[in-house]
Amino acid sequence: PLSGSVQTPDALLFGRVFKDLQLQLHSSAQGLQVQASGPTLAGSLNLPDDLQRAGITANLKRLYWPAESAGASGTPAAAAPMAAVNPASLPPLHLRVDDFHLGAAQFGSANFQSTPIAGGLRIDQLDSHSPNVSMRAQGNWMGDAQNNRTQMNIEFSAADLGHMLEALGYQNLVAGGR
Repeated sequence: PLSGSVQTPDALLFGRVFKDLQLQLHSSAQGLQVQASGPTLAGSLNLPDDLQRAGITANLKRLYWPAESAGASGTPAAAAPMAAVNPASLPPLHLRVDDFHLGAAQFGSANFQSTPIAGGLRIDQLDSHSPNVSMRAQGNWMGDAQNNRTQMNIEFSAADLGHMLEALGYQNLVAGGR
């Protein structure tokens, strides 16, 4: 078994910068385990030897996915890195996050489950729950690295529309839930 650690002030993951990230890596007969610790990303990741069958499992305490940053000229950064991913090449994904933020949007706890299918990836479950908004979604991500598309059925629910919009990053659009 091998083990090691990495610490960086700026980790670039899928085109986004995660600050002050520490990674502990441990290999075993079952695969590679990664423990992440930082202000925007913390938790464990399991990459089994039989990746295409067992898939990637992540149990994260927090994932604060940074908003797209602007380039030096003030223009948006390069095209989304996930746009160049071939969804049919991905293994099953099993992700659980206790505290998930996507830019300014606060989704609370989140769960994502996917299964490879012919020509893409089936999103079996994408759920999130917070005091202000709940979301349930499923769908398909189809195509290849040059031409892919996502079709989703998404259901949002909230007791107060104003609080839901604030949780999604839209401040002061609705007052008093209306």
